[in-house]
Amino acid sequence: MIVALDSEALTALAGPDSEAKRRVRRAMEAAARTGRDVVVPTLVLAELYRGAGRSHLVDALLARHEEALGCRDTDRNLAR
Repeated sequence: MIVALDSEALTALAGPDSEAKRRVRRAMEAAARTGRDVVVPTLVLAELYRGAGRSHLVDALLARHEEALGCRDTDRNLAR
């Protein structure tokens, strides 16, 4: 089983400290403790890449969490 982050989760991680950001971090920590992969569907990345400034924020977030986040193409199994 995997944990897939949506655009709202990535937006929270990229933003300032908030309850949403802490909730996503707790979910990622729980996934790590239980050996689950945390992935960002590439379709979510396509949704978030909207111009140079926004794309830079997404790329910086992925770089900061490189060890914890993987990208994965959205197939039928991931969608389910």
